Amino acid sequence: MKKRKWLLLFMFCGALFFIGRHTVYMLPVFTAGAAKITCSCYFVGKRTLSSIQSDELSHFPLNMNKIQIDKESESVTASLFGLGQRKAIYREGVGCTLVVEKSEEEIRSQKMSIPLPLPYDPDTLQWPLGNLIDSAVFQEPKYQTIKEVAAKAFLEKNPTKPVNTRAVIIIHHGHIVAEKYADGYTSKQPQLGWSMTKSFSNALIGILVKEGKLKLTNKGLLPPWKNPKDPRYEITLEHLMNMTSGLQWDESYFSWSPVVEMIYTKADMSSFAASFPLQDNPGKKWKYSSGTTNILFEIIKNATGTDYHLFPYKKLFHKIGMSQTMIELDASGKFVGSSFGWATPRDWARFGLLYLNEGVWEGEQILPKEWVKYSRVPSPQAPNSVYASQFWHIGSDAPSEIPADLYYAHGFEDQRVIIIPSRDLVIVRLGQTHFENFEWNDFISSILVALEK
Repeated sequence: MKKRKWLLLFMFCGALFFIGRHTVYMLPVFTAGAAKITCSCYFVGKRTLSSIQSDELSHFPLNMNKIQIDKESESVTASLFGLGQRKAIYREGVGCTLVVEKSEEEIRSQKMSIPLPLPYDPDTLQWPLGNLIDSAVFQEPKYQTIKEVAAKAFLEKNPTKPVNTRAVIIIHHGHIVAEKYADGYTSKQPQLGWSMTKSFSNALIGILVKEGKLKLTNKGLLPPWKNPKDPRYEITLEHLMNMTSGLQWDESYFSWSPVVEMIYTKADMSSFAASFPLQDNPGKKWKYSSGTTNILFEIIKNATGTDYHLFPYKKLFHKIGMSQTMIELDASGKFVGSSFGWATPRDWARFGLLYLNEGVWEGEQILPKEWVKYSRVPSPQAPNSVYASQFWHIGSDAPSEIPADLYYAHGFEDQRVIIIPSRDLVIVRLGQTHFENFEWNDFISSILVALEK
């Protein structure tokens, strides 16, 4: 065992050498990533350490980390061969935060309003606001077939490249017609959506537009951009929504890059992202950017003031029954809207159902009347029409059997909330598909075929 450990250390050092001049920066990134994901999966996701090590920490170099969980202080530390130690701390109601650029004491002393529990018990109310499911509603053969399709999403065709599906929910005509979980996961267990969190910004911005606090044509969106002589003054809210701001950015995760620096080394992620200069004229080119979404959350912060930490819960999550949803904070106390949204599979499904219903929930117009229609129109700057307004779209080169109106929230390792208005359908699939080998077209096509029976 000792021999193997030293061999791995030698390989790790060799790998770092070949990374290049940013080697010194990558070591704490590896440990920060291990500390953060372990903390969140353990304290928010209610997972065991062995489960986390088998999945999230199973690949090099994360599997080289030494992990220490302190249940008393609710924190996790990670280090690689005693080097680059990083810590993440858990706070009730706001999740896990990396200790970077601020002390643990500073972070823990932050004052903020934490959302109160729902005034009702979801387990006593019918779906979709509550968790009671009428299993007798759909007994038609086609729904039995859909249950079989859902079960196939958990099959492993190649044990060396597992798809690792953890949850599937299929909603037709507003009802859950299929729901399945992997061993060790339940309907009440929050799961990380990664970049599916970005789509929350679409709803929150929409609510602020409805309230008259924001307009898509607004310019000079942040204090450093308010001078008309600053080229960033011309960036509109719509540019940010469509990922066409023109800001310099690199979304590479496997070497030192702005997104890696932001997520794993910066206390104030949105201010860091907003500090970059223009690379292109606003509205001219599409560039996917987690930094852009964190800037959107900075704009949400400025528009909501002292209500900031309660705003997503009061105006969105709790209104539509998303009782176990959370967006974690960075070390400055701001939402990490690009990446760190947690929700139960049913909560993710509720979010999709809100969009399927054109922003209406139990008779209340949560989003502006034309907002969902606007969100479904792909940006002309996005390649093959695949993106707009913090949602992904099926694109112009999709297979013919996939409906052209399909759009979805998408997260790392193939988390998706898929909305297909023409079929009155929402599909949620959560997992940890490290090899990008989940067969989406076959999965969606099988569901559509079943519905036609």
